[in-house]
Amino acid sequence: MTVRGRLVIGLGTESVLETGLTLHHTYGTPVIPGTALKGLASHYCDQVWGQADAKSEFGREIEVLEDGKKRKRCGKYYEILFGTTEDAGHIIFHDAWILPECVSGDTRGLVLDVMTPHHADYYMAQPESAAPTDFDDPNPVTFLSVAGDFRVAVACDATGEAGKKWAERAMQLVTEALEHWGIGGKTNSGYGRMV
Repeated sequence: MTVRGRLVIGLGTESVLETGLTLHHTYGTPVIPGTALKGLASHYCDQVWGQADAKSEFGREIEVLEDGKKRKRCGKYYEILFGTTEDAGHIIFHDAWILPECVSGDTRGLVLDVMTPHHADYYMAQPESAAPTDFDDPNPVTFLSVAGDFRVAVACDATGEAGKKWAERAMQLVTEALEHWGIGGKTNSGYGRMV
């Protein structure tokens, strides 16, 4: 899959820079962790596929307990894909690796990016902070983002035709989630969307 604009994942991790970026621990190349892909797919399945499915087989439905408390109960297909606290799911979400030709290219791979908060005191949300004005000084913060092509892969631990169909369905779910929601930080600003 190709990053439409830029992708930034691991922005809040510790780094020698002010902001972080998830890189493979051995090779130093950008990587999207399989756990992030699974989390994105799980949330997308619950919010989008689960809402569209009247029987809630893919999503979760609200179950009212005897004491009046509510909890979300997983649909049967959701449990097969992602598992429960008692049983692991049957889909394996592999780390997505950037393709080698993207790391050595001029316009893709690691890209220097910048965000510029203009009203730092106001953003701190302290009671004594002043309202934002045109007299505040902008504070540019540089960070690394990623552009390029990633190999995204899922697998099913079941063998045969059934396992292949579950893997295809899971890949469809991951693909839709990456196209419509994106992954990583700053997705509201268009980062992380892939085609």
